[in-house]
Amino acid sequence: MKVEEIIQIQKFFFMLFNAFFVILGVSIFGCAAWILFDTNSFIEVISLDGDVRLVAACLAIIGLMVVGVSVLGCAGGQLESKCLLMFYMGFLIAIALGQIFMTFILLVQRKKIERFLVNQVDKTIEQYGGNETDNQVTWTLLDKVQRSEKCCGRQNSADWGQNAYIQSLSRDDVYPCSCFNRSMPCPPYLTVNGTEIHRFGMGNDTYTGGCQARLTSWLEENIAVIIGMDVGLLIVQVLQFTFVVFIYQNIGRKMRQKDSTNLIGSMEVDPQTETVYQDGNPDYDDQDYQQQDYQQQQYNQQNNQQQQYNQQDYQQHQYF
Repeated sequence: MKVEEIIQIQKFFFMLFNAFFVILGVSIFGCAAWILFDTNSFIEVISLDGDVRLVAACLAIIGLMVVGVSVLGCAGGQLESKCLLMFYMGFLIAIALGQIFMTFILLVQRKKIERFLVNQVDKTIEQYGGNETDNQVTWTLLDKVQRSEKCCGRQNSADWGQNAYIQSLSRDDVYPCSCFNRSMPCPPYLTVNGTEIHRFGMGNDTYTGGCQARLTSWLEENIAVIIGMDVGLLIVQVLQFTFVVFIYQNIGRKMRQKDSTNLIGSMEVDPQTETVYQDGNPDYDDQDYQQQDYQQQQYNQQNNQQQQYNQQDYQQHQYF
Protein backbone atom coordinates (compact mmCIF):
# COMPACT_ATOMS: atom_id res chain seq x y z
CA MET A 1 0.00 0.00 0.00
CA LYS A 2 1.29 3.44 -0.92
CA VAL A 3 2.19 5.96 1.76
CA GLU A 4 -0.45 8.37 0.47
CA GLU A 5 -3.19 5.75 0.89
CA ILE A 6 -2.00 4.90 4.41
CA ILE A 7 -2.08 8.58 5.38
CA GLN A 8 -5.65 8.95 4.08
CA ILE A 9 -6.85 5.98 6.15
CA GLN A 10 -5.11 7.27 9.26
CA LYS A 11 -6.55 10.75 8.74
CA PHE A 12 -10.08 9.29 8.56
CA PHE A 13 -9.78 7.57 11.96
CA PHE A 14 -8.00 10.61 13.37
CA MET A 15 -10.95 12.84 12.39
CA LEU A 16 -13.35 10.29 13.88
CA PHE A 17 -11.59 10.35 17.25
CA ASN A 18 -11.44 14.13 17.07
CA ALA A 19 -15.24 14.19 16.79
CA PHE A 20 -15.54 12.13 19.99
CA PHE A 21 -12.95 14.42 21.54
CA VAL A 22 -15.06 17.50 20.79
CA ILE A 23 -18.21 15.87 22.21
CA LEU A 24 -16.42 15.01 25.45
CA GLY A 25 -14.92 18.50 25.60
CA VAL A 26 -18.34 20.13 25.31
CA SER A 27 -19.70 17.75 27.96
CA ILE A 28 -16.88 18.61 30.36
CA PHE A 29 -17.45 22.32 29.82
CA GLY A 30 -21.15 21.72 30.50
CA CYS A 31 -20.22 20.07 33.83
CA ALA A 32 -18.21 23.15 34.76
CA ALA A 33 -21.12 25.44 33.92
CA TRP A 34 -23.47 23.22 35.94
CA ILE A 35 -21.21 23.37 39.01
CA LEU A 36 -20.77 27.13 38.79
CA PHE A 37 -24.27 28.28 37.84
CA ASP A 38 -26.88 25.65 38.74
CA THR A 39 -29.32 26.87 41.41
CA ASN A 40 -31.71 23.91 41.41
CA SER A 41 -29.60 21.38 43.32
CA PHE A 42 -27.20 21.19 46.22
CA ILE A 43 -24.33 21.71 43.79
CA GLU A 44 -24.95 25.40 44.48
CA VAL A 45 -24.11 24.74 48.14
CA ILE A 46 -20.90 22.78 47.60
CA SER A 47 -19.78 25.15 44.83
CA LEU A 48 -18.95 27.60 47.62
CA ASP A 49 -16.04 25.34 48.59
CA GLY A 50 -12.67 26.46 47.18
CA ASP A 51 -11.64 22.98 45.99
CA VAL A 52 -14.93 22.52 44.16
CA ARG A 53 -14.55 25.88 42.43
CA LEU A 54 -11.00 24.92 41.46
CA VAL A 55 -12.27 21.67 39.94
CA ALA A 56 -14.98 23.60 38.08
CA ALA A 57 -12.39 26.05 36.73
CA CYS A 58 -10.19 23.13 35.58
CA LEU A 59 -13.17 21.52 33.87
CA ALA A 60 -14.04 24.74 32.05
CA ILE A 61 -10.45 25.28 30.86
CA ILE A 62 -10.04 21.65 29.79
CA GLY A 63 -13.36 21.70 27.92
CA LEU A 64 -12.44 24.83 25.96
CA MET A 65 -8.91 23.55 25.25
CA VAL A 66 -10.29 20.25 23.97
CA VAL A 67 -12.46 22.02 21.40
CA GLY A 68 -9.63 24.34 20.31
CA VAL A 69 -7.04 21.56 20.13
CA SER A 70 -9.42 19.41 18.06
CA VAL A 71 -9.68 22.20 15.48
CA LEU A 72 -5.88 22.49 15.47
CA GLY A 73 -5.51 18.74 14.97
CA CYS A 74 -8.00 18.68 12.10
CA ALA A 75 -6.14 21.52 10.38
CA GLY A 76 -2.79 19.81 10.87
CA GLY A 77 -4.11 16.52 9.51
CA GLN A 78 -5.76 18.02 6.44
CA LEU A 79 -2.82 20.28 5.60
CA GLU A 80 -0.33 17.52 6.49
CA SER A 81 1.60 20.08 8.51
CA LYS A 82 4.19 18.52 10.80
CA CYS A 83 4.45 21.79 12.74
CA LEU A 84 0.72 21.89 13.57
CA LEU A 85 0.77 18.21 14.51
CA MET A 86 3.68 18.85 16.89
CA PHE A 87 1.69 21.63 18.58
CA TYR A 88 -1.31 19.30 18.71
CA MET A 89 0.68 16.59 20.52
CA GLY A 90 2.04 19.15 22.97
CA PHE A 91 -1.44 20.43 23.81
CA LEU A 92 -2.69 16.85 24.26
CA ILE A 93 -0.01 16.28 26.88
CA ALA A 94 -0.90 19.56 28.63
CA ILE A 95 -4.60 18.63 28.72
CA ALA A 96 -3.78 15.17 30.08
CA LEU A 97 -1.72 16.70 32.89
CA GLY A 98 -4.61 19.03 33.74
CA GLN A 99 -7.01 16.10 33.87
CA ILE A 100 -4.71 14.14 36.17
CA PHE A 101 -4.44 17.17 38.47
CA MET A 102 -8.22 17.59 38.57
CA THR A 103 -8.80 13.89 39.27
CA PHE A 104 -6.20 14.01 42.05
CA ILE A 105 -8.04 16.91 43.70
CA LEU A 106 -11.39 15.11 43.51
CA LEU A 107 -10.03 11.87 44.96
CA VAL A 108 -7.93 13.45 47.71
CA GLN A 109 -10.41 16.15 48.73
CA ARG A 110 -13.54 14.03 48.36
CA LYS A 111 -14.02 13.60 52.12
CA LYS A 112 -13.38 17.28 52.69
CA ILE A 113 -16.04 18.19 50.11
CA GLU A 114 -18.44 15.78 51.80
CA ARG A 115 -17.80 17.37 55.21
CA PHE A 116 -18.33 20.80 53.68
CA LEU A 117 -21.70 19.65 52.32
CA VAL A 118 -22.71 18.26 55.73
CA ASN A 119 -21.73 21.49 57.46
CA GLN A 120 -23.69 23.54 54.94
CA VAL A 121 -26.79 21.38 55.50
CA ASP A 122 -26.48 21.88 59.27
CA LYS A 123 -26.09 25.61 58.74
CA THR A 124 -29.17 25.66 56.50
CA ILE A 125 -31.22 23.80 59.13
CA GLU A 126 -30.18 26.30 61.80
CA GLN A 127 -31.06 29.35 59.67
CA TYR A 128 -34.18 27.93 57.98
CA GLY A 129 -37.24 30.17 58.28
CA GLY A 130 -35.38 33.12 59.74
CA ASN A 131 -35.20 36.70 58.59
CA GLU A 132 -32.24 36.16 56.23
CA THR A 133 -34.03 36.22 52.90
CA ASP A 134 -30.77 35.68 50.98
CA ASN A 135 -30.83 32.02 52.06
CA GLN A 136 -34.31 31.24 50.74
CA VAL A 137 -32.91 29.49 47.65
CA THR A 138 -31.01 27.05 49.89
CA TRP A 139 -34.11 26.54 52.07
CA THR A 140 -36.12 25.65 48.96
CA LEU A 141 -33.44 23.16 47.89
CA LEU A 142 -33.58 21.47 51.29
CA ASP A 143 -37.38 21.27 51.05
CA LYS A 144 -37.06 19.61 47.62
CA VAL A 145 -34.62 17.02 48.97
CA GLN A 146 -36.80 16.20 51.99
CA ARG A 147 -39.94 15.82 49.86
CA SER A 148 -38.38 13.81 47.04
CA GLU A 149 -36.26 11.54 49.25
CA LYS A 150 -38.86 11.30 52.05
CA CYS A 151 -36.38 12.30 54.74
CA CYS A 152 -36.26 14.87 57.51
CA GLY A 153 -33.16 16.65 58.81
CA ARG A 154 -29.60 15.55 58.16
CA GLN A 155 -29.54 12.51 60.46
CA ASN A 156 -33.17 12.48 61.61
CA SER A 157 -36.03 14.82 62.44
CA ALA A 158 -34.43 15.70 65.80
CA ASP A 159 -31.91 17.87 63.91
CA TRP A 160 -34.64 20.48 63.51
CA GLY A 161 -34.42 21.09 67.23
CA GLN A 162 -31.31 23.16 66.37
CA ASN A 163 -33.35 25.54 64.22
CA ALA A 164 -33.22 29.06 65.67
CA TYR A 165 -36.81 29.90 64.77
CA ILE A 166 -38.25 26.68 66.23
CA GLN A 167 -36.22 27.18 69.41
CA SER A 168 -37.79 30.62 69.81
CA LEU A 169 -41.27 29.02 69.85
CA SER A 170 -40.57 26.67 72.77
CA ARG A 171 -42.48 23.84 71.05
CA ASP A 172 -41.35 20.34 70.11
CA ASP A 173 -43.94 19.53 67.42
CA VAL A 174 -42.96 22.14 64.83
CA TYR A 175 -41.19 21.04 61.64
CA PRO A 176 -40.90 22.28 58.05
CA CYS A 177 -43.84 21.27 55.89
CA SER A 178 -41.47 19.19 53.72
CA CYS A 179 -40.81 16.87 56.70
CA PHE A 180 -44.37 15.63 57.12
CA ASN A 181 -45.35 12.23 55.76
CA ARG A 182 -48.64 13.29 54.26
CA SER A 183 -50.11 13.73 50.79
CA MET A 184 -51.30 17.21 51.67
CA PRO A 185 -48.88 20.09 51.13
CA CYS A 186 -48.69 20.56 54.88
CA PRO A 187 -50.57 19.65 58.07
CA PRO A 188 -52.06 22.56 59.98
CA TYR A 189 -49.73 25.47 59.42
CA LEU A 190 -47.91 26.96 62.34
CA THR A 191 -49.86 29.92 63.63
CA VAL A 192 -48.09 32.72 65.48
CA ASN A 193 -50.18 35.60 66.80
CA GLY A 194 -52.98 34.68 64.43
CA THR A 195 -50.66 34.55 61.38
CA GLU A 196 -49.99 31.32 59.48
CA ILE A 197 -46.32 30.56 58.83
CA HIS A 198 -46.46 28.53 55.61
CA ARG A 199 -42.97 27.06 55.86
CA PHE A 200 -43.73 25.26 59.12
CA GLY A 201 -46.41 22.87 60.28
CA MET A 202 -47.41 21.28 63.56
CA GLY A 203 -47.53 17.55 64.28
CA ASN A 204 -45.36 14.48 64.83
CA ASP A 205 -46.10 12.50 61.66
CA THR A 206 -42.70 13.21 60.08
CA TYR A 207 -40.26 11.13 58.08
CA THR A 208 -37.98 9.24 60.44
CA GLY A 209 -34.86 8.94 58.33
CA GLY A 210 -32.34 11.68 57.68
CA CYS A 211 -31.13 13.01 54.32
CA GLN A 212 -27.37 12.62 54.81
CA ALA A 213 -27.12 9.20 53.17
CA ARG A 214 -28.93 10.43 50.05
CA LEU A 215 -26.88 13.63 49.85
CA THR A 216 -23.64 11.67 50.23
CA SER A 217 -24.76 9.19 47.56
CA TRP A 218 -25.67 12.07 45.24
CA LEU A 219 -22.24 13.64 45.75
CA GLU A 220 -20.43 10.33 45.13
CA GLU A 221 -22.42 9.71 41.95
CA ASN A 222 -21.54 13.11 40.52
CA ILE A 223 -17.86 12.73 41.41
CA ALA A 224 -17.89 9.30 39.73
CA VAL A 225 -19.48 10.79 36.59
CA ILE A 226 -16.82 13.52 36.39
CA ILE A 227 -13.98 11.03 36.92
CA GLY A 228 -15.55 8.66 34.36
CA MET A 229 -15.67 11.42 31.76
CA ASP A 230 -12.07 12.26 32.63
CA VAL A 231 -10.94 8.65 32.12
CA GLY A 232 -12.88 8.41 28.85
CA LEU A 233 -11.21 11.58 27.64
CA LEU A 234 -7.78 10.17 28.53
CA ILE A 235 -8.48 6.98 26.55
CA VAL A 236 -9.48 9.01 23.50
CA GLN A 237 -6.35 11.14 23.92
CA VAL A 238 -4.11 8.06 23.95
CA LEU A 239 -5.69 6.85 20.70
CA GLN A 240 -5.38 10.31 19.17
CA PHE A 241 -1.74 10.61 20.18
CA THR A 242 -1.03 7.20 18.62
CA PHE A 243 -2.66 8.16 15.32
CA VAL A 244 -0.85 11.52 15.28
CA VAL A 245 2.52 9.79 15.73
CA PHE A 246 1.81 7.44 12.80
CA ILE A 247 0.52 10.29 10.61
CA TYR A 248 3.57 12.38 11.50
CA GLN A 249 5.94 9.53 10.55
CA ASN A 250 4.16 8.80 7.27
CA ILE A 251 4.12 12.48 6.31
CA GLY A 252 7.88 12.45 6.86
CA ARG A 253 8.22 9.37 4.64
CA LYS A 254 6.10 11.03 1.96
CA MET A 255 8.25 14.16 2.04
CA ARG A 256 11.47 12.13 1.80
CA GLN A 257 10.14 10.18 -1.18
CA LYS A 258 9.15 13.42 -2.88
CA ASP A 259 12.60 14.91 -2.26
CA SER A 260 14.26 11.78 -3.67
CA THR A 261 12.12 11.98 -6.82
CA ASN A 262 12.97 15.65 -7.31
CA LEU A 263 16.66 14.94 -6.75
CA ILE A 264 16.75 12.20 -9.37
CA GLY A 265 14.89 14.40 -11.85
CA SER A 266 17.37 17.25 -11.36
CA MET A 267 20.46 15.15 -12.17
CA GLU A 268 22.12 15.72 -15.61
CA VAL A 269 24.97 13.78 -17.31
CA ASP A 270 27.66 15.42 -19.48
CA PRO A 271 28.10 13.11 -22.51
CA GLN A 272 31.74 14.22 -23.04
CA THR A 273 33.12 13.74 -19.55
CA GLU A 274 30.41 11.47 -18.08
CA THR A 275 30.52 13.71 -15.00
CA VAL A 276 27.26 14.00 -13.05
CA TYR A 277 26.08 17.51 -12.19
CA GLN A 278 23.38 18.00 -9.56
CA ASP A 279 21.21 21.09 -9.41
CA GLY A 280 21.02 22.46 -5.93
CA ASN A 281 23.73 20.11 -4.56
CA PRO A 282 25.05 21.75 -1.36
CA ASP A 283 28.48 20.07 -1.90
CA TYR A 284 29.21 22.47 -4.76
CA ASP A 285 29.47 25.26 -2.22
CA ASP A 286 32.57 23.51 -0.83
CA GLN A 287 35.88 24.65 -2.43
CA ASP A 288 37.61 21.27 -2.01
CA TYR A 289 34.72 19.58 -3.77
CA GLN A 290 34.95 22.09 -6.66
CA GLN A 291 38.72 21.51 -6.96
CA GLN A 292 38.28 17.74 -7.07
CA ASP A 293 35.55 18.09 -9.65
CA TYR A 294 37.75 20.34 -11.80
CA GLN A 295 40.65 17.88 -11.61
CA GLN A 296 38.35 15.03 -12.61
CA GLN A 297 37.14 17.00 -15.63
CA GLN A 298 40.76 17.76 -16.68
CA TYR A 299 41.68 14.11 -16.33
CA ASN A 300 38.69 13.03 -18.46
CA GLN A 301 39.57 15.57 -21.16
CA GLN A 302 43.23 14.44 -21.27
CA ASN A 303 42.15 10.82 -21.43
CA ASN A 304 39.81 11.56 -24.35
CA GLN A 305 42.57 13.46 -26.17
CA GLN A 306 45.02 10.57 -25.65
CA GLN A 307 42.49 8.10 -27.02
CA GLN A 308 41.95 10.30 -30.09
CA TYR A 309 45.74 10.59 -30.64
CA ASN A 310 46.23 6.82 -30.34
CA GLN A 311 43.44 6.23 -32.83
CA GLN A 312 44.98 8.65 -35.35
CA ASP A 313 48.43 7.05 -34.92
CA TYR A 314 46.96 3.60 -35.50
CA GLN A 315 45.25 4.75 -38.71
CA GLN A 316 48.55 6.23 -40.02
CA HIS A 317 50.42 2.96 -39.43
CA GLN A 318 47.76 1.05 -41.30
CA TYR A 319 48.02 3.47 -44.22
CA PHE A 320 51.73 2.90 -44.58
